[in-house]
Amino acid sequence: MLIEASSGTGRPVQLPSHKRFQEDFFRNLGGTQFKGLLEHLPELEFFIKDREGRFVAASDATRQRLGIKSEEDIVGRLDIDVHPSPASSAIRRDDLRVMRAGVPLVDRLESLTAHPRRKSWYLTTRLPLFSNDGQVVGIMGLMRPLNQDCKEPDLPEPIREVLLYVEDHYRERLNVRELARMAHVSPRHLNRKLQETLRMSAKEYITRTRIRAACKQLLGTNTSIQDIALDSGFYDQSSFTRMFRKHTGTTPRLYRRRQRGVRSGHEVL
Repeated sequence: MLIEASSGTGRPVQLPSHKRFQEDFFRNLGGTQFKGLLEHLPELEFFIKDREGRFVAASDATRQRLGIKSEEDIVGRLDIDVHPSPASSAIRRDDLRVMRAGVPLVDRLESLTAHPRRKSWYLTTRLPLFSNDGQVVGIMGLMRPLNQDCKEPDLPEPIREVLLYVEDHYRERLNVRELARMAHVSPRHLNRKLQETLRMSAKEYITRTRIRAACKQLLGTNTSIQDIALDSGFYDQSSFTRMFRKHTGTTPRLYRRRQRGVRSGHEVL
């Protein structure tokens, strides 16, 4: 579909409709607010959506992850067009939460589909977008894959070994002070290095490692949630459910039902 627009010479020119959609949206925004997002690049994905959840822009990395070749193929589409229904519903809930509150949602842990169709963990930060008159008109966000192989180039070898230790011993009671001692650094130094590279503390890394392990069991076994909680290093099912909801936006039980529903080709609400 083509539309007419005015060129610099005053003569009408033909523009793709997705281009006009972008122009109309950006015209209503203040330019300086993008600086808050761009400061976090270049290693991250980013996206922009309007209030209705339609993509206005998406980085090359985002489109590659979703298996979408061109920007024209994603502009104007909804998350439900590019993600399975349970995941798209959770994404929309988070988007609405940010737009209604008008405050960012930082480092939300999400299990999202990548291309080819497989699940990967991402940390997503969403920021509300405001028009010149102060109205929330959309949302912008950035995403980075959650490191799972502990091969961050800027981590000294002793600290990298600590992360590998967490991967192997997450079922056990782990103490940040003891982990720091293994790396021959102070707990403060350990946390600072992890914040610089993974943008999370040692305690957060332990929790997220446990949640990743629990997700594998939730999808791959029929083990009870209580047993999964204990096997993943949590004190009890209550603490497991609380932390799981905090980091994924849903409960372990619903996560299992929804993801199995996606795998079987049925939508589970």
